[in-house]
Amino acid sequence: VLIATFLTVLAYGAVFITFGIVAGRYGVLVALMFAVWEFFMMFLAMIGTTRDMGIASLSISFWGSEIINSTAWLVWGDFAMMSGQSLAVDIALWTVWYSPFPTTSPLLNLVISIVVLLIITGLFIMIGQSSFKNRELN
Repeated sequence: VLIATFLTVLAYGAVFITFGIVAGRYGVLVALMFAVWEFFMMFLAMIGTTRDMGIASLSISFWGSEIINSTAWLVWGDFAMMSGQSLAVDIALWTVWYSPFPTTSPLLNLVISIVVLLIITGLFIMIGQSSFKNRELN
């Protein structure tokens, strides 16, 4: 959970700082629109069909939650049984007990999620740096 939190906050920080550097006056507005986007993507991640289609994977929070999901699959050997039980009974936790996405291997999915969050962070840092280099400081 700690790694997922660190990487997710790092990615969000890089995105919001880049919006502030690139957009200038409207950076806050762009950041708010991005926050609304992330909010709706979290709800789409709770719906099985949109999650299986990969629509929710366009979100930073999705990849952070996949780190936690994959770790749970690795730690608890009977997680598949709990997942099956949650689908059979109407309980609130069925929305978080999914098999790992985009692969079915929890370890591979954990590595993919970490790499995706690091790529997003690096990409937005490079965009922010290239935009900041072209500006004059007063």
